[in-house]
Amino acid sequence: MNSSRSLSWFLAVCLFLVPLAVAEVSVGEDGIHPGILFAGGDDGSGVPTFDIIRTHLDPGLILNATGDANGDGAPAFGMNSVTGAPEVVWAWWDGNDHEIVVSRWLETGQWSEWEILTDNDVEDFDPSISIDGQGTRRVSWWRAGTPDQVWFTEQSVGTDSWSGEERVTLVVEAGLLPSVIEQSGLVRVAYQRQAGEGSEIVVSTREGGWQASVISATSYAGPAGDGDIDVQIHVRDGKIWTDWVDGDGVLAFSVLDAQTDTWSTPQTEPYFYDPGLGETEYWEREGARVRIRRRVSNQ
Repeated sequence: MNSSRSLSWFLAVCLFLVPLAVAEVSVGEDGIHPGILFAGGDDGSGVPTFDIIRTHLDPGLILNATGDANGDGAPAFGMNSVTGAPEVVWAWWDGNDHEIVVSRWLETGQWSEWEILTDNDVEDFDPSISIDGQGTRRVSWWRAGTPDQVWFTEQSVGTDSWSGEERVTLVVEAGLLPSVIEQSGLVRVAYQRQAGEGSEIVVSTREGGWQASVISATSYAGPAGDGDIDVQIHVRDGKIWTDWVDGDGVLAFSVLDAQTDTWSTPQTEPYFYDPGLGETEYWEREGARVRIRRRVSNQ
């Protein structure tokens, strides 16, 4: 399943005439395909947005230029509001298996040395990163096994080391493809797990231990047919919601009621794309996520 998220990718940073670092990704060989801008939200909230911006990258700014040839996984981004710079995590092939690594954009105008977060003889895939307003970093990923399981680590402000690994899923519980957030001191990890011929959408909250809640289920096998329904959890203006692909051209989402700590009945947001016009499922899906964010904000 991880291979469906492995793209040719390059990462660079450009500094414009504003005090905000932005990251670019090119999803083609040699950085010649359109870049993707990663910057602050349209209202200055720091919520990431994406746009195509240019067709060539400065080779001196590229992070992990040989990642695709090496068999690395696709990158996940977090914007550090304290430093104003992006940070990136991905699954790196070390010659034996995939390990989770992180790199940060530095004030010196370059990427930091990769920091290896896992070191073992099993496969670690598809990390997600969340950075809170104080700069604490939180990373979640899944580890292949019997069953596949979701893991978590964090690095508090002012420390150089990461916490010991925490297993988010139960010993006998399967889970994969996580997404992590923090709000009001509580860390939440959304992920999917197999349920019969389909998948359950689960959100686990760290309250002492990890407390899991199944918020929905789907029989959809994902846009690529590999079971990946792209579960994502979000937080904005005190509101938390989870969305996932629930059918061809359909995102479903559920909103957390902060008063009752329960999840709403899922609603849907359709999206359409025409490959003949150069449109892609990914970009239209992300556009639907923007519309869902607006709907949640207005609730």
